[in-house]
Amino acid sequence: MRWLDAVAASLILSILAALLWLNQGVSRTYILSAQTLGADITFDGRNSWFLGAATLCTPRQTALRRSPDPATAAQCDGRIYEESEETSLTLEWQGGNQISLRHDGSRVLLVIRDAQGQYPKGTILVLPAASLAGLGAMTFAGTMQIGEAMAPGARGLLLEGDYTVRESNRLSAWFGRRSDVVRSGALTYGDTATIVSDNRDMQAAQGFGQVVLIDGDRFQAVFRSAEDGAAIRIDALGVSEAIIKPDVIDTLLASPYLIVIGGILGVLANLISLSFQFIDRARKDRGGSP
Repeated sequence: MRWLDAVAASLILSILAALLWLNQGVSRTYILSAQTLGADITFDGRNSWFLGAATLCTPRQTALRRSPDPATAAQCDGRIYEESEETSLTLEWQGGNQISLRHDGSRVLLVIRDAQGQYPKGTILVLPAASLAGLGAMTFAGTMQIGEAMAPGARGLLLEGDYTVRESNRLSAWFGRRSDVVRSGALTYGDTATIVSDNRDMQAAQGFGQVVLIDGDRFQAVFRSAEDGAAIRIDALGVSEAIIKPDVIDTLLASPYLIVIGGILGVLANLISLSFQFIDRARKDRGGSP
């Protein structure tokens, strides 16, 4: 009977609508975690970092033709920079300040990409890796790119890491689960990874991060963004950029509650359809009209 087919189709559509409704109210958290030799940070708002002892290499207004004292064991090229020492350095980053962190053997280089207070653009802070490792996490609000693009002479390469996208919806809230992992994967040597806004220009997304120097020889960088309309951008040498963003299928496959409820609703739809078919056959056996 055609009306029975219509009822069965309506049930299937109702199941799909119910699953989509249960998936509403989605909030996502994008997470990057990697061991790396470099990271680029743009601050959003005020962030205070205590860095301890440091050598400041401030760009000269006019480069010299030769080093002032070639016999001196300088931290930076004396033709381009003027050196000064700080025994206890604390920097107050402001919104819009940009820096690059690079690991360089027994020392860490912090390059100021945007003028910050008394430190002009291009200033390099040279920090002993051994002492910096004991100062704990350098936290911030802003944006972050983990790793440096693979190129000759690049020193801030990403070593290894992973990305994770966690998602919460009505079902996870009802059952007391905060979120489920809907997408995850590995970052490989030489990648650069950034969480970006999911719009046409793919600008870096705001979030919260931390950088810790571990074992004195590499950074552990973690960055989280809770922008629902975000995505993860991964770039690698010789490969087109990869944009990672979960879709409806990822959500359905990741949520155990949606899978169970979808299965139950599917079984109920089949039972109802079989019941209708049984009624239809019974009517035909009794000579009833279809």
